[in-house]
Amino acid sequence: MKEHILQLPTGKQTFKAFIKGNYYFVDKTKYIKSVFQDDSSQVLLITRPRRFGKTLTMSMFEAFLSLNYDDPNDLSEHIELFKDKEIYKDKEFCDNFMGKYPVLSISLSRVYGNTFEIAFERLADLINNLASNYSFLMESEALSKDDKYKLSCLLDSKTLAEPKSLVAVGNSLFNLAQFLYKHFKQQCIVLIDEYDVPLAKAANQNYYKDMRDLISSMFGGVLKDGEQFVKKAVVTGCLRVAKESIFTGVNNFKVNTIFSSRSALSTIIGFTKEDTEAMLDYYNLSEYKSLVKTNYDGYNFNNHEMYCSWDVVSFCDDATQNDDGNITANCYWYHTGSTDVIRDFLGFISSDDADSMQTLVDGGSIKKNIHVNMTVTISGHF
Repeated sequence: MKEHILQLPTGKQTFKAFIKGNYYFVDKTKYIKSVFQDDSSQVLLITRPRRFGKTLTMSMFEAFLSLNYDDPNDLSEHIELFKDKEIYKDKEFCDNFMGKYPVLSISLSRVYGNTFEIAFERLADLINNLASNYSFLMESEALSKDDKYKLSCLLDSKTLAEPKSLVAVGNSLFNLAQFLYKHFKQQCIVLIDEYDVPLAKAANQNYYKDMRDLISSMFGGVLKDGEQFVKKAVVTGCLRVAKESIFTGVNNFKVNTIFSSRSALSTIIGFTKEDTEAMLDYYNLSEYKSLVKTNYDGYNFNNHEMYCSWDVVSFCDDATQNDDGNITANCYWYHTGSTDVIRDFLGFISSDDADSMQTLVDGGSIKKNIHVNMTVTISGHF
């Protein structure tokens, strides 16, 4: 009998919340080395389906790599978070990477609205919050008077949200990376989560071109022109938007998708069969392995059998709180996000496509060629 049962992490997205709150955590820390040392690209785009744990993964990267800005020599929190994790066994890597870098981490999941103006205000607010993490740079002797003026603009939330600040927002990540580099004399790590949300939402609301130009400016600045200041950038999202649309000119750029072969990153996000069965065993739900496999084992990443993390965690949460013994596999993914993109595609299906979908509904199988690039046109259609 376990003395203390770890809580299930429903609704938790940050690595620190997982570890400090004693939540069940599937240890993926070994991939920190895979991404930041073994992978040779300077910019790595990782695309995975929704609810697989992309945000948690990015949070884990930040927690491991980020300097303690109050005392860069203090690694006590890093050690507390990672001391019993797989990555901590690699002393040489930890000595060289753990707590060694300034980190710019941003999620674009909330950058949307019915109009470009609303979406821009949300992005401006996001940049303002990000910049506030580095307000101590206003006292830095390494920054010029002009640098501090630019930083002060990013710290002024009211002015930043005005249309005249479009350029300042577009240059924000580049400038912050430059400021951190000057102050710490160390290249920074850039983490951009849910990069495709503003573009997908903009396409649906018919302001795609304006949003594309703004996001292109942000990404191009820090990922292309900021090469001197950035050691590594990791970008995550659900869709692979065509490189030409927002990553134009970005050098040493690599994409890892669920179709990538010969990749050490195939199982970095999501639960493997072994991860899933270990969780079911831990919560005394071993007898439901077949049920979970039948309902949630719908993915194959480079010949790896993968499960949606959200589904597995939600199933365990429901099952452990069930009092009547009638445990079923519910649909947890439904209503967790927008299906706008799917509806757009449905408007262009042919009669053959409809027949293929009916074959799937009837329990049959079909074979289709997959186009890994999703290109969004100015009109907003995919």
